Amino acid sequence: MNSPFAHIYLAIQQRIQTLVPEVKFIEHDFGQLDDYSNGRPPVAFPCVLIDFQSWQFENMGNSAQRAEGNVTIKLGYAKHGQSHQATPEQWREAALEYYDLEWKLNKALHGFSPGDNYGHLTRTTETKQNQPMYVRVKTTTYRLSFEDYSATPEQWMIDTPPLTVDF
Repeated sequence: MNSPFAHIYLAIQQRIQTLVPEVKFIEHDFGQLDDYSNGRPPVAFPCVLIDFQSWQFENMGNSAQRAEGNVTIKLGYAKHGQSHQATPEQWREAALEYYDLEWKLNKALHGFSPGDNYGHLTRTTETKQNQPMYVRVKTTTYRLSFEDYSATPEQWMIDTPPLTVDF
């Protein structure tokens, strides 16, 4: 993979698979959690959808650039019961498992670097989407930067003979 975004995506996907094995489906965010045309979204729960948004590029000279933007991690979780005060404690705990999953996912990603020339993911915001009653969706935004040298001209080194001066 040559694209930095493909590299970031695959590194995040691998990190989640390794440290948060409870996640059953990891994919690019193509609006899967907004599609209820068949009764339920086309994902396995819990799922993570990854997207790249609001990227800015700053020139560093010689066609190199510093890129900085947002990586959004959308966690979709199917509701597992009630959590109101009259719910038996063991059922309430099962219904609130998504909080632990959200926490574990952030623990795996916050501070993670996808590789050399990449910064570390830094959590900046979290928002919740209202979905049908049985699905909880939490979007966490991380800030990330990297340096892109892909457009810099190739440098050629030419061996030159040593300089000799005759007097």
